[in-house]
Amino acid sequence: MAKLLVKTKHSKDWNAKQGGFMNKFATLFAGLAMLVGAQDVVEFRSASRGEYRYADWAHNGNKWATDLYYIGVPGNNELSACLGYQLKTITPYFCGVAAKEDRELGIKTAASIAWEKKEWKADAYLAYFKPLRGAAEAYITADAVNLTRVLPKGWETGISTGFFLQGGIWNPLAGPLVRKNDRLGFWAVSYRFGPTNELRLSRVFALKR
Repeated sequence: MAKLLVKTKHSKDWNAKQGGFMNKFATLFAGLAMLVGAQDVVEFRSASRGEYRYADWAHNGNKWATDLYYIGVPGNNELSACLGYQLKTITPYFCGVAAKEDRELGIKTAASIAWEKKEWKADAYLAYFKPLRGAAEAYITADAVNLTRVLPKGWETGISTGFFLQGGIWNPLAGPLVRKNDRLGFWAVSYRFGPTNELRLSRVFALKR
């Protein structure tokens, strides 16, 4: 997914109006997070020689959920602030999106899915982005869709898949996934094959209050 970036014109100036909007959005988001949660999940990812960067903070509890995450690829640095509502195995989100390049603003609808049954686990994140300002095109992504089998001593092994669809260009990826759980969360390594191969390292911290 690192190679399929949102193609925008580079802008050297971070628009003050956009920055003010995102500061207000982030302040509101942080206030909501303090009210509605009992668990925080912090995740970091890196892939393809650092060309893909991801940082996420999710706050869950009392049915409401907030999610603030950054995705960076060459030519695009995107920040999403989301509010969702937890159902049994799925949490739908509505997000505001801004990017540094080309004064991009947009909205995103998304869904996070988590499922467990005995020794099997599945999780997925699906999203649709609609631009409101800037040169970015709409896109649909699944990043990622994972299925693992629980093994002894905190290990899991399985498959990781995903895709990125923008401007009629389709980029499906699939490959093996290994996780190692510990008292703070888990480490994960996947190698996914497709039009562009991707080696991804992830670290997740699950912090209960």
